[in-house]
Amino acid sequence: MARKKKIPTFIPKGVTPFDNGKVKIGINYQKPIYVEHDSDMLEIQKWLIGDPAKLRKEYWMNVAYMLTLAFVLLVIILQGST
Repeated sequence: MARKKKIPTFIPKGVTPFDNGKVKIGINYQKPIYVEHDSDMLEIQKWLIGDPAKLRKEYWMNVAYMLTLAFVLLVIILQGST
């Protein structure tokens, strides 16, 4: 019976885990940067760029306004062509 090849549990330094000799997958991977979310940081962010919930609401209100305006213009154009 063939003996299974033992897979090393550690990865040597400088070797990517997905290196088959031709293609090195993940060689440019960088770990995500940890961002601390504390109350002071969020307050400063709200003061500088606005409250995210308010910005999200304004965005969807603008989208609804534009869709309504496009619909009204489409109805006017279609009625004018008949």
